[in-house]
Amino acid sequence: MPEGVSARKLVLESSKLNVISAYTAKSGLANYEAFPNVDAVVLHTHMRDWDYQEVFRQIRMRDPSMRFIFVCPQPNNITPSDNVAVVDAFDPTSLLFVAQRWMEPEMMDEAGD
Repeated sequence: MPEGVSARKLVLESSKLNVISAYTAKSGLANYEAFPNVDAVVLHTHMRDWDYQEVFRQIRMRDPSMRFIFVCPQPNNITPSDNVAVVDAFDPTSLLFVAQRWMEPEMMDEAGD
């Protein structure tokens, strides 16, 4: 099982981000289908039940603009892109940094309302 799901959820929630968590790819996809209005998907690259690339593909089919943060024990093995960030599985602050950077424009919009 990917390490630190609860800790990562707490880190993100402490920044006032709405977080839905799952311990398996199958339950994560079910949660996504139940609550599709999310800002980003945090996806660990080492899951027992499915390959993370399959989960990525299935969510991207539903929402091509969805942002992903891949949590990876060897982050240099995956290339980031516009809507894909890669963070070190052993550095929770990197996850928080990316999430805050992506959410900052939306938070600023809400503050101006």
